[in-house]
Amino acid sequence: MNARVEQMTQGGAAAASRRTLYVLAAVSILLLAIPVFGYQPLIINATDTLILALLVLSLNLLVGYGGMISMGHAAFFATGGYTAGLLAKFVDTPFLVAFAAGPLAAAILAAIIGALCVRLTHAYFIMLTLAFAQLVYTVIWKWRGLTGGDDGLIGFSPPTFLLNNTVYYYFALAVVTACIYALYRICESPFGRTLTAIRDNPDRATFIGVNVRAKQWTAFIIAGFFAGVAGVLQAYFHRGMFVNAAHFITSADALVILLLGGSRWFVGPLIGAVVFKILFISIPTITVYWPLFIGLVILAVALFMPDGLAKFGDILRPKAIVRERKRA
Repeated sequence: MNARVEQMTQGGAAAASRRTLYVLAAVSILLLAIPVFGYQPLIINATDTLILALLVLSLNLLVGYGGMISMGHAAFFATGGYTAGLLAKFVDTPFLVAFAAGPLAAAILAAIIGALCVRLTHAYFIMLTLAFAQLVYTVIWKWRGLTGGDDGLIGFSPPTFLLNNTVYYYFALAVVTACIYALYRICESPFGRTLTAIRDNPDRATFIGVNVRAKQWTAFIIAGFFAGVAGVLQAYFHRGMFVNAAHFITSADALVILLLGGSRWFVGPLIGAVVFKILFISIPTITVYWPLFIGLVILAVALFMPDGLAKFGDILRPKAIVRERKRA
């Protein structure tokens, strides 16, 4: 019986791997084909969705894997975008240098903020991340001479070859895909496994010799770096950076999208970003009360699918294997 179960398990794993490859192939074809239709609003919204997905995916390293609910992730998103924009506008920095400087500045800020925040847990951690994020927001808003204040930082653009929306979409797709792969490798590495152990039981992780604060601080820096990448992509795509990018509402939106897709799944943020963007675009065309209906959808997911929309992937798992395991 055990041999039979093992054989069925191996067969189910192979089938699941094939399904994963089929899904990845279909998604890749779809993403590559979007600009073929030549519909500019579709290309623009698809680019925004890619950037949003990367922002939420970086947040998931903290929330889903590290168990650290942050309400200040927008600070790193804005820091990346504003750093690149300021260098491009006032220093005339080459595109690639400015693009690299944005995530580095976000990572440095994350290192400073994270060193203070990881000393606390639960509600205190949430409130401290929110406080630091609002501090960053206030600096950007009040320092009008440098950042443009609530008028935004404008007057810079990407290189000429990226001015076309279709070309920029493919550029963003390449960057986001590379970041997704990097984050996946991080999450599946021993470091990622250690983060989940800390999330599930920090006291037990401490007892077995894990430096909990150091691991959480490292995760904070990595998450800030990739949020900075998303911020730079946002700044160059919209030819400007605006103060609402640093507001706590942006952090709250990212957290809602994460919960919508599922924080315990790596693909959850990607699914959540796509669904949220579709709802955000389609529902306002139907009714002026669109915030109510979006809220109802999110509430329904929270009540009936607390693990997020990515939980639907469990439906594809072969049930026969589960039944045979129980019989054995």
